[in-house]
Parts: sequence; C-alpha cells; structure tokens
Amino acid sequence: MVFIDGGGKELYSAPCVDLRGEEELSEIIPHAQKIREITGIPPHGMYGPGRLLWFKKHRPEILEKTQTLLMLSDWFAWRLTGNAASEISAASSSQFLDNAGRRWSEELLGIFDLPRQIFPQVIPANRAAGKVTREAARESGLPVGTPVFSAGGDTQAALVGMGLFTPGTIAAVAGSTTPVMLTSDTPRSFPDTDTVCHITEDLWCIEANVKFSGVSVRWTREIIKLPEDDFEQITKLTGNIPIGSGGVTAYLGAEITGEDLGLNYGGFLFPVPWNIYDITAAHLYRSVLESTIFPIRANVEYLAEKSGIGIFDFWACGCQTKSEFFSQSLSDLLNRTIFVSGSEETSALGGAISAAVGIGLYRDYQIAAQNMVTGTRKYHPDTQRVEAYEKAYKHWRILRKYLRNIGEQKGG
Repeated sequence: MVFIDGGGKELYSAPCVDLRGEEELSEIIPHAQKIREITGIPPHGMYGPGRLLWFKKHRPEILEKTQTLLMLSDWFAWRLTGNAASEISAASSSQFLDNAGRRWSEELLGIFDLPRQIFPQVIPANRAAGKVTREAARESGLPVGTPVFSAGGDTQAALVGMGLFTPGTIAAVAGSTTPVMLTSDTPRSFPDTDTVCHITEDLWCIEANVKFSGVSVRWTREIIKLPEDDFEQITKLTGNIPIGSGGVTAYLGAEITGEDLGLNYGGFLFPVPWNIYDITAAHLYRSVLESTIFPIRANVEYLAEKSGIGIFDFWACGCQTKSEFFSQSLSDLLNRTIFVSGSEETSALGGAISAAVGIGLYRDYQIAAQNMVTGTRKYHPDTQRVEAYEKAYKHWRILRKYLRNIGEQKGG
C-alpha cells in the first residue's frame, strides 16, 4: 500500500512483509466472521485494517494527512497519469473490498472508523487509469498520452495470461512462492483460504498457498555451491537420483492450507550414520525440488475437498516450470495431464491482454487470450513413475506430521 498526501507526496509505502498490523489484531479478531463474509479473506496483520488501525493509534498525523490510499500497482499508474484509481483484483487483497459487490465496503470502514474519502474509485483491469502525462513522459520516455492500465493483481493476471476463465480450472503459479488458485463463479469463502476477485467480472479465485517454494530452491543453490548451479542444470543433475531422493526428505517452509503452522520445524531428514556418505548434493537438491511439488498436491486436495468444486483442468506457470523435470514430476505426482504456460512472464502477458482488451484491439478477454496465449505445453503422467511418487508423497506427509508434533511439544 501507498499513502499519498494532498500535495502528491508519498507518506508511506510498504509491501506485504510489513506486519505492524499484527499489533492491532485484538481489535480485528472480534469482527473476523464479518470480515471473511465481506472480503473473502481471514484477518491477518499484513492486510489493510491492521495497518490503518496501527497508524490511527501510533502515527495519527500520517493518517490525517493521507488523501489517497493506493495499492502498489495503482501507485505506478498514478505516477504515470496523475489519476488515482484502484484496480479491482488488486484492491480485493486490501481487505477493504466487498468481493461480491466489487466496491469498497462501507460497513467495514464504519466498523473500524476509517476515512472513506481516502479510497479512490475502483476500476476493472481493462479500463485505463489514465494517460501518460508530459511530466511522466519526460521521466519515463513513454509517449505523452499513452494509455496506462494497472493490469490486475499479479497472480490473477497470471490466470489471464494462461487464458483461464472457466470455473473449475486450477493453476499453480510456481515462482518464489506458489499460490494455488481455483477459479470459482461464487465469491463465497472457504475455511483457511483467501477468495479474491478474478480480473474478469463474475469470477473469483480461491487461493491456497505453498509459500516458500522457489525461495527454498534458491536458498539451497546458494548454500550448496556447485560448478553449475543454474536451475536447469540442477534439475538435470537430480534426474539421476530416484524418486524419493534416496531417503532424503526436505522441509523448508512449504505450507499446506488448513494446517496450523505452529513452530513449523524443518530441514533435511535422512538415515544416519551408515549411509551418510551415499548422500550427495544431488540428493539434497532432488529432495528440495520434490518438497516444492508435494505441497502443491496437498493444497490442490484441500481446495477440492473444501470447495466442492469439480476440478477439470490443471495449469502451471512461473519460473519453476522452465524445468522439464518440475513439470513432468508434477504431472506424475498428480496423476493427471497438466498444461504449462508457454510464456516466461505469464503475469505480464495477462497484463498485456487486459490492455489489449482495454484499447479495443480485441472484443473481450476470451478472444484476446485465444490470439495472445501461445506455446502451451502439455505433460501426461508416466504410469511407471506414478506409483513411486504416490509412495514418496505419503512418506513426506507422514514425516511432516511427526515434525509438527515435535513443534507443538516445543511450543508447549
């Protein structure tokens, strides 16, 4: 979020890692049910109510000077155009938006006694926030008058970049973290999940999130130095290690929706001491890569069970899908055909599709996606590997349960 004063000066700007709102949860929790009903998101300190209540209590002079509140993508558009507007799908993660009505919730703002006037108009992703001003043109090099689109929330834009506009499609956006998004035709929320607005009207996204996935691979790569540590080289190296990583199992922060994190103990587990010299960097890498796909399956299963929505197509995109190993392994683990985006920057492509619709290049999102989404790859499960992955997955879940029990005992 970004707070702007009356003179156009930024008073505050921070991404979701700003958790000062955790201090104000005691005021928010009593309204938890109402918040979920309206916004589709359970209370958490990183969202808007916690942050604004913190400023109201600890830095009231900042909130009093604030004339406009923008989501980060909206701020970029404002800097280019001078017009303040909030794109709906991004705004839905503020925890101030009425998801069903796709408008700011007067009820929630009233409950927390927050100023309504700082919230700008909400617009869809395919409506221009404005045009590039002369000043912005001098600074950016963009032509004066170029239309500017906020393009949408990053994960929702990825769904557009894959052409997913049908309830029942599910997608893993496998980057630094891995949101698992199920497209729905209802704004209803489900236990422990976030329901946010899809970029297109009359659709919503139910989100479970693996959290640390690509981050875990990068951390391992930085800790275990190899002559060739490119991601694709890592996956080629691990291809010689059997499914199950030769008994090595990794737990490096992946989350499964519906589980209480507790102390979230983790690390690498493997039998010792007699076979310790049989374990190489390749085993550790393979276990980390498997630890990124196992929780994807667990979150898919959770979404299917809790939502009751029949899943008929599975898609994936993001930097991890550059690896043939990752994509094929995910198909084998899920025992289903999966579709993988042909774009290396699927969210950016989704933003371009919104802009293409907005300027009238295409009549609607579906036609735009048909013309702009290309190179989709398809992976079919290898029956010879499905059983081995099933066994490895169950082993990973069992050991994870024991780790969580240890964490609960330590926490007590």
